[in-house]
Order: sequence, then C-alpha cells, then structure tokens
Amino acid sequence: MKQLAIYDSDRRQRHRSWTDLGDDGLRRRATAAANTRDPGELWGLVEAYLFQSSGKGSHLSSHTLSTYRRGLLDLLNHWQGVNLLRPGSRAGGSYVEDLEQVPFRVDNLAGEEIPRFRSPATVNVKIAAARTLYYALAWAGATTADPFKGLRSRKDPVPPWEKRQPYTTKEIDVLLQVAHDPADRVAILLGSHAGLRRHETAGLRWEDIRFDARLIRVKGKGGYVESVGLSKRLLTALRSLQSVHETRKRRKARDGFIMPWGDKRMEQRFKELCKVAGVGYEGKGLHGLRHGAGTRMYRQTRDLNQVQKHLRHKNITTTTIYAKLEDEATRRTVEDW
Repeated sequence: MKQLAIYDSDRRQRHRSWTDLGDDGLRRRATAAANTRDPGELWGLVEAYLFQSSGKGSHLSSHTLSTYRRGLLDLLNHWQGVNLLRPGSRAGGSYVEDLEQVPFRVDNLAGEEIPRFRSPATVNVKIAAARTLYYALAWAGATTADPFKGLRSRKDPVPPWEKRQPYTTKEIDVLLQVAHDPADRVAILLGSHAGLRRHETAGLRWEDIRFDARLIRVKGKGGYVESVGLSKRLLTALRSLQSVHETRKRRKARDGFIMPWGDKRMEQRFKELCKVAGVGYEGKGLHGLRHGAGTRMYRQTRDLNQVQKHLRHKNITTTTIYAKLEDEATRRTVEDW
C-alpha cells in the first residue's frame, strides 16, 4: 500500500503542476509543449485534463492511461512536421486513413516479422487518444483546432463472436500442465476461471484476495470495484503461489502484487506457453482465457445474467456474444456427427 500511496501522491503533484498555473500560465505551458512537440509535457497536459475535467477523475485505469499515452506517441510519430496547434482541416482524416491502410509489423510464434493491419477497434482507440489531445489543448486555451471533429468511429465488418474465439477447457488443461511456474498457473486460472482481463490480473494485489470468503476484489474498467468468486483450482493455485511469494519478492520489484510481471511480459510468457503446449495463440491471446470463462459459464447455466455478472459487463449486449459463441460451437459439433 505504501508504494501505491507514493504513486498516487506523485500523480497528484504532476496534475497540480498544470492546474495550479492559472489560465495564462496553463495556456503558455500547453502552447510551448505543442510547439516543441515534447511528448512528456503533452502527456502531462492530457493526464491533467483527464483527471480534472473529463469527469472520470481517479476512476481511470492504468490500462486506459497506457493506451491513451501510446496513442499520443503514435500521433506525434506520424505527424512529423505537422503544426499541432494548426494541423489543417484534413490532417485528422489523413491520419485515420493511414492507420487503416498502412500495415505495421509484428512477430509471430516463430519469431518472424509479418505485416498486420490494425483492426477497426484499434483504429478507434487511436482516434480517441488523438481527440483527447485536442480536448486537452482546448481546455488549456492553446488552440481551437479540432482536426478529428466529425470523423466517425470505424465499423468492424467481422461479427464480434467470430473474433472472440475462446480457449477450450481441454486447451486450458494442457496449458496448465506445461506451466511449471506457479505464477503462470495463477495467471491462466484468473483469466479462464475468474474471467479477469490482462491488466486486471497484472494489477491484482494480495490484499485483494479474500481467502476466507473465496472472493477476489477486482478494479475493472472505469475504476469500478467488484467481487468475483474463486474456483477451487484457482484458490489452490493462489495458495501455492503465496507460499513462495516471500522468496520471489527478494528477486522481483513488484512488491505487493500477485503477478511478478507486468501485463506485457505476462502476455509474452503466455504466448511462449501456447507454443510449448501446441495450443493456438493467434487471434486469441491472453484475453481468450476470459472468453473461455464466459463461454463455459453460459454452457453450464444458459443464463446470460449470470455470465454478465461473472464477467462484470455493464451492458448485457456485450454478454450476448457468448451465447452466439456457444451456438456456433454446438453447430460445429453437430456437423461432426
């Protein structure tokens, strides 16, 4: 808790360094940050805007902040030579067009670089981050430019249930068999049984586990805190990891956290486990464990309300995807009869 308190204090000091300037000082500092294209200063401005004036305040998750920061850096890298305060009316549209049509390179399981196009969801996140920069600049009085005004969100032609492929219970069992590190086993079960998102697993602390009540306290999207039940296997895995926690703590810097790694390293380790286990990773990733939890819950209960509660969806429309996933699985089973 001490580390978290220090972090929150530092964050408040960063915000106050902007908000305490007064109108003229805030405008001058924001203008200078835009003119020099200083990524650290621009992110400080965006962060101050988000926490004071966006209405979300401290409810913003570290995952959301990291995504917005990445989006800001992508915009700066792409807009080389563009005047941020006067970008031109078509600059936003050109940026979005490039996001959609210019591939980036990723490594596959064999370590080879392959080109990949961004999904509409990823493009929409980049647009949201870029828009937020201009909301922050306008909030500071540095510009009235809004190059992303009127740009619509990109629609995905692929149905959601075709993208959200879950891991089967058999695949999860194989992954658990090859996961020799107790932390890897806990990460797999937190996703496949408790339905946690990647950043939720990485951010989980030992104080969030109520062993007596068999509950996990999860800080999810929007900063909402909810409880999720522990399965017997997950409870056993957590106790096993806790028994070696003190030994690991001397070697790891993430004091107080259940996972000894951040979310990106956790994803990489899971990718390597999939390769060892012979389980498909592409198109699923670590998040596919959460989809597996939702699909399994619906298969057992046929109750979307229970699935919604377990996965902590705010809108049941999101939950209906799992019914479609199960229907598709049933159809494929019948085809093999």
